[in-house]
Amino acid sequence: MVARIVIQVFFNQKLRLKQNLGEVFFVEIFISKFIRFSNVPKQFKTMKLASIQSFVSHKKFALAGVSATPQKFGNTIYKELTNKGIFVQQVHPKHTELNGAPCVGSIAELDTEIKALIIVTKPENTIKLVEEALAKGITHFWFQQGSYNEVAVKKATDEGATVIAKRCILMFTEPVKSIHKFHRGLTRVFGGFPK
Repeated sequence: MVARIVIQVFFNQKLRLKQNLGEVFFVEIFISKFIRFSNVPKQFKTMKLASIQSFVSHKKFALAGVSATPQKFGNTIYKELTNKGIFVQQVHPKHTELNGAPCVGSIAELDTEIKALIIVTKPENTIKLVEEALAKGITHFWFQQGSYNEVAVKKATDEGATVIAKRCILMFTEPVKSIHKFHRGLTRVFGGFPK
């Protein structure tokens, strides 16, 4: 009897802890979303959903920002997009293969059919990527969160390219599942979802 009481008390405490952690997690997400969206340049806050749909309508993407470090988000993007049946050509200057698939060493080596580039690199590396991509004939650019560089974005925009910035591509490539579906729902609630 005593053992059952102890187990029940322990179980109730775990439930309370889980609930409290859930509340903290939700608050952290709320604050994070508010700060991120507040820092998004005005033209990207009012971005039209049609621009995003134009990007994701491409059948082939190039992806700069994959890594030999498995937990890097570029690898997550590659795996999730390919699992959805989307062709993604990895670009990496030092590796010929990552995630069990070949890489090209530069933007210049991309197939000419590829017109959409996803960038998941550090901001200081994006300017060179954009210059190379424009020279290659890339017309659509997606600057994933953490890769935004104002000069690079302006360069692409000035050339008439379609530019998506500070958005997560996994929220817009169907089918959207798991945490990305939850993330998209939060964005709708907080008024940050494009229309």
